[in-house]
Formats: sequence, C-alpha cells, structure tokens
Amino acid sequence: MLFLALACSESDLPPHDHDVDCDCPELVDDTAVDDGRDEAWARIEAEALDQLHHDYVPGIALAVVLDGETAFVGAWGDAQYGSSIPLTVDTRMRWNSVSKMHVALATLGLVEEGVLDLETPVSEYTDLSGEVGDLTLHQAMTHTTALPDWWTTQCSVDIDEYWAGYDNELHAEPGTLYNYSNVGWSLVGHVLEEQTGQDFISLMDERVLEPAGMDNASFDVSMLDEVPASIGYDSGSWYTPDLHDCGYLRPAGWLHASILDLASMVELLLDGGGDLVSEGTLEAAWAQHPAFNAAASDAGYGFFTWEDRGIRLVGHGGAGGGHMSYLLLAPDHDVGVAVAFNTRDVSPYTLAYEALGRFVEGWGEPNAEEVTSGPDVWVEYEGTYRDPDGVGRVEVSMGTADKLYVRFLDGSNTWFRLYQNGRDEFFYSQNGWNYVRFVPDGGDTRYIANRYWVAERDGAEGPVPEQARVLDLEVAGAWDEPMRPGDWLY
Repeated sequence: MLFLALACSESDLPPHDHDVDCDCPELVDDTAVDDGRDEAWARIEAEALDQLHHDYVPGIALAVVLDGETAFVGAWGDAQYGSSIPLTVDTRMRWNSVSKMHVALATLGLVEEGVLDLETPVSEYTDLSGEVGDLTLHQAMTHTTALPDWWTTQCSVDIDEYWAGYDNELHAEPGTLYNYSNVGWSLVGHVLEEQTGQDFISLMDERVLEPAGMDNASFDVSMLDEVPASIGYDSGSWYTPDLHDCGYLRPAGWLHASILDLASMVELLLDGGGDLVSEGTLEAAWAQHPAFNAAASDAGYGFFTWEDRGIRLVGHGGAGGGHMSYLLLAPDHDVGVAVAFNTRDVSPYTLAYEALGRFVEGWGEPNAEEVTSGPDVWVEYEGTYRDPDGVGRVEVSMGTADKLYVRFLDGSNTWFRLYQNGRDEFFYSQNGWNYVRFVPDGGDTRYIANRYWVAERDGAEGPVPEQARVLDLEVAGAWDEPMRPGDWLY
C-alpha cells in the first residue's frame, strides 16, 4: 500500500497546539504520484489546518484512496482538545453511523452464503413475534421498519437482552415510511448473533474487520483502554470512549478505528467488495430504495447514493460521542475519502466533498456550498412556523457561537441544537435522531418539514407550493393511524 502524508512543522499547527511536538508521518514515497496530485493534497491539508485554526476543530484525520491504493493520509491537531497528545494516523476514533456499512457487509456476506435472506421475516431467525417478528432485514437496513428510534435509554443492556420481550409498537406500516432508525440496525445485529451463534463483536472482527485489513479497529470499546484513542468534544462536553458505551446499539454506530483502518475499507469498497462480498452484491447495497419521507431520503444497505453534476457518489456519515465522520466514494472514478473530526460542532462533509473533488477527473472545481451551508445561510431560517394538525408552533433561532436551534412552543419548549446533514437538512437529538428540512418557496424559506409534520412559516403568503403539498401528502399517507395524544412528535 502506497501512502503519502506530508510532514508538518511546528508552524503548521494551530494556536492551541503550540506546545505539541510535531508527530506527523514523514514523506514515504511519491514516485507513483501523478503530476498535480501532491498539489491537490497540499490544498486539502491547508483546508484541514484552516478548520483547526478557525472552526475550533480539535483534531482531523483524513485519507484519500486513488486507483485502488491509499495515496494520501494525514492527521492534524489534538487527540483531545487543548491537550498535549497529538492526533495521529494510528489514533482510534469513533466512526458512529459509518459503522452501518460494515454491518451491512457482514449481513450481505451471509446472504451470499445462503445463511440469511433479506426478505424473510426476522421471526425465522429469532424469537421475535408479532409485527416486529414480521419485519425483514431489507426493511431494517433501509430504515423502513417504522421502529421507534427511542435509543437514549437502556444502554446498559446487550443486543440479546434488549430484544428479549421487545413490545414497542411500530410507528406505521413497515415498508412505507423512511424513519432513520439506529434501533433497526440493532435488530440486524440481533439476527446476526442468533443465526450464527457468535457474539456481535467477534463476528464483526472475523467477517469484516480482519479480512478488510482493519487491524486496529473494533466494536469493543473496552479495548480502547489499551490503545491510543481520541476523546470527543461537543459544545463544551467531553466524551471519553467508555463514557457512552451502548451495548445493544453497537451495530448502529460503535466502530472505533484509525484513519488507516478506514482507508483499508475504502480500498476494499473501490475493489468491488474484495473478499467480503461480490461486486454485484456491493452494487445492490448501493442501490437506493424509495419510501415516504418529508426529508426526501432514500437508502441502500448501509450506504446512500446520489448524483452530483453527473458523478455518482456513495457514502455515509456518522455523528455522536463528540465525533463526526464521513466516508465518501466516487466509485466510477476509483476515488474515495474518509475523514473524521473529534468534535460534533463542525461537519466533516465539506472537507470530504472538497477532498474527493480534487481528484475526480472532469468534476470541476469543488463547490461545497452546493451541499453544505453556514451561519450566513442559517440566519434565513430564523422565525416561527406553524403546523395546526401536528406539533403546533415551531421556533428556529440562531444561538451563541453561530449555532442553530429549534424548539417546540406547544410541546417541551426546550431548545435543541440542529446539526447539519446537508445544505438544507439538519438533525437534532430527542429520543433518537430527528431530521428536519427547510423548504424554500421562490428563494425564501417557507416550511420546516420533519418525518411527522410540515410547519409553515408565519407571514407566508400566496398559494401553497406544489412541493409542500407533496410533503403533506407523503407524511399523511405514511401513517396508518394518527399519533396518540401525548406521543412524541419530534
């Protein structure tokens, strides 16, 4: 494996790193690097250092895979904000929902072997019964189970304990509503354990991480006591790796790995699945399955796929525990990147998008503003919105440090921080992840839409746009019955 990581100097480090010894990897070999690639990497490194300086990101790790090999890899900043411990290419970071694609590969490998079937009810593999037992792996991996994503409690239990006697009601008819669900991926892990007789951690080691060459990766948080690991940061709070270990949700987001490990996974994906799955199965994982959703999201098996200026992109991001990450591929051009920040205050997608764009021939100059935005745009979302049939009044406001917040004036009246998930899409945490999208009308924001409701901005005039009618119809059509009084709507 060829990789090039530019050496850093003391002057490269941001102000909070002034007492950190320079510990970046040396230039390894540039003989196979084409003209212009080293310049592109230098621009990426400059962007990373700029984010350390101006966006207060403690540490950034990033890898670029070109033509089947890791060409560039680097780490900048601190493993912990303000510490004297540098982040390196060997430091384990939490990858959160990027974990899901790894679990999907394990599942699809078992499908190829005839051990599992994506359309068979999970009751055939587990003791689950009733409407939950009728769910399928296809629904779980495309977020269409309609399982409630109430995952902020019961973190002390393992996968089998969580699903023993599970009796929560489904939100809607399975297969109709896209409802991003970490609990759905816990169900996938439960099926894997029950059908193979292996515990989830050892199964993932054996079937995915070790064959992929991810030698320092694991879903076992306890191993981080013995290896270098980053500490996450989120709006003034610190997250050590063991602070929030949620046993039953490990399949949804508990992969801890170095940037070198993720570079190995990118190599495998660009190689058509390597020894884990066939190329045809990998393409099936990337295929998107539509469902009703106010945020206009389709999903594959652990991957999202979309097109940007004629270039097919495949990827998935992750957020939680003071970390954010993204793995992004342009598979038709044999280019892929992985990036992780040990903060939840800044999205890594912009850097991933720009890094990919530097190396995709014919894509043109990267324009991250097409897919992300900042406080100068977010201020346009401020205001009060109304949904008379659902949540009532919704207020959106800029808070301190240029952060965006939402609260429900007829509900909890609590401010929730909005984290960017796309240019006009955000998510917040309340009984699980909740996604919202701001919908324009002639250039001005007129609606805020959630998977349950669509709220119109106060003072909006003129006929309701067709886009909003579709949103309302999608939301109404997805529910088989109204929510009960007192149920969470947000």
